[in-house]
Amino acid sequence: MALGDSLTEKIEEGIRQCRFGLIILSKNFLSNDRWAKNELQSFGTKQRVTNEKVVIPIWHGIDESDLMQYSLWLLDKKGGNTSDIEALANQVKRLVDNKE
Repeated sequence: MALGDSLTEKIEEGIRQCRFGLIILSKNFLSNDRWAKNELQSFGTKQRVTNEKVVIPIWHGIDESDLMQYSLWLLDKKGGNTSDIEALANQVKRLVDNKE
């Protein structure tokens, strides 16, 4: 990025070009009303428009009750959990290697 570049435009460009969006869902993420919600909305839109699996939720220190107040849509997505980081890494690798 160069001085003066738009963060929003660069984020949108990255989302358009990526295959997956690993979204780390933490209390900090859920409390960020500005950037986090905008990025999640863009990833969700991409997933709905392309009808492909794009959003990969990763739960970090939260549970279903935290998401109930934030996004019911995310509750419908099977997510990984950072409580078992090795298993999570293996799941992500299988997904990226197109074995899931």
